Amino acid sequence: MANLSRVLRCNRCGKVLQCDNPNKDGYIREDVFKYHGDRILYCEKCYEEKMINASMLVSGINESVFHILEDAVASDALVIYVIDLTAFNGVIKNELIKKLKKINVLVIANKRDLLPEKVKEETIKDFVMERFKVSGITPKDVIVVSASKGYKIDQLKASMEELRNKRDVYMIGSEICGKTTIINKLLMNYENKTRRTIQRITYPGTNLRILSIPLDNSSNLYELPGFNLNDSVLGIVEKQLANKYIIPKEPFKPRKFKLGKDESLIVGGLAAFTNKSNNNFEIQAYFSNQIELKKVSESKLEMFIKTNLIKRELRPVSDRLQTFENFDLYQYDLDVDDNKHEIGIKGLGWISFKPKGQKIYVMLPRNAHLMEGKSRV
Repeated sequence: MANLSRVLRCNRCGKVLQCDNPNKDGYIREDVFKYHGDRILYCEKCYEEKMINASMLVSGINESVFHILEDAVASDALVIYVIDLTAFNGVIKNELIKKLKKINVLVIANKRDLLPEKVKEETIKDFVMERFKVSGITPKDVIVVSASKGYKIDQLKASMEELRNKRDVYMIGSEICGKTTIINKLLMNYENKTRRTIQRITYPGTNLRILSIPLDNSSNLYELPGFNLNDSVLGIVEKQLANKYIIPKEPFKPRKFKLGKDESLIVGGLAAFTNKSNNNFEIQAYFSNQIELKKVSESKLEMFIKTNLIKRELRPVSDRLQTFENFDLYQYDLDVDDNKHEIGIKGLGWISFKPKGQKIYVMLPRNAHLMEGKSRV
C-alpha cells in the first residue's frame, strides 16, 4: 500500500505552493496555508489579481437512479454492476456505495479482450474484488467477460439466474462500460416464456426511460442509464478526442520505461508520472496504443507541457487542459511490497511497478480520480 497526499498548488497558475520565499513562485503566507481547511488556495500573486473562479462537480448519477436502487434494495433484487476493465481504477461514487452495501451485487468485468492475453483471469478477478471490497462492497461474484467477443456470456447468464433467486435484476454501469452490448448478447439466446414484451418503459416514480426485459411472469431485467463520466478523463476531455485516442480499440501493448531520479513519463498532454526517489525503478505503462508517451527530466516537464499545448508534438492534447490550473498534482509514498502494484487514472490507464519505497508525483486532469493498489496485470 501507499500513503497518498495532495501536493497543493495554486488554483490559477499551477505553481507548487511554498511558504519559505516570497520572491519565488508559489509563495503563500504560512497562516493561510496551515489553516486552509477545504478552501481553494491561490499563491499571493494570483490572489492579488483576484482571479478566483471555483467550480463544483455534480454527482454524475441521475437522482432517479438512486430512487430505482432503493426499490431494488426493498425487493432484495440483484444488481449487476458492469465495469470497463480498461477505464476502471476502483473509484466508486459514495452515494452508490451506500446503496450497494445493502444488496446482492454481481460484478461483470467487461473488455477482457483488451488486456494482454498472458494476464491470468484470476489476477483480474482478484484486482476487481479487492477494489470493490476496499470501497465497502463485497460482490457475490466477479465474472470477467468480453461482450464484443461473446466470452463468458453464458456464465454471466447462469450466475444471474442463480443469484437473483426469481427476483428482479438491475444492470448499472458507466456510459461506456458495454451494458448495451452485454444485453444484446444475452438477447441472442433469449426465450420469452411470458406474455409480456421487451419494452422501454418510464420507471414508476421517475422520468427515466429504461429497458425492461421479462425474466419470468413476475420479474424483469432493467437496464439503467449509464453514469456520467465527470470523474473520469473520458468525461473531462472532448468526446471526439476520447474516441480517437483514449478509448482502446485493440489490446494494450505494455510499454516499458526506467525512471531515474527526477525523471518524468508524460502521457500525451494529459498526465505525467515523476520519480521523486533517489533510486531508479522500472514501470510498465498501460494506455491506449494511440496515446504517445515521452520521458523527460522533471526540470523540463513544465516547459514541455506548455510548449506541447501549442505545438502538439505529443498527442493527444485537449483544448480543455490549457493551463496548469486545469491539472491536479498528487504524491504517493510507497511501502515495500513483493506484489506488483499500479497507479491508475480513471478513464485513462495506469502504470504498473514493484513498490520499493518510491515517492511518485502524479499530475492528472483536475477532478479525474486516482487510485493505487495491487495491479490488474
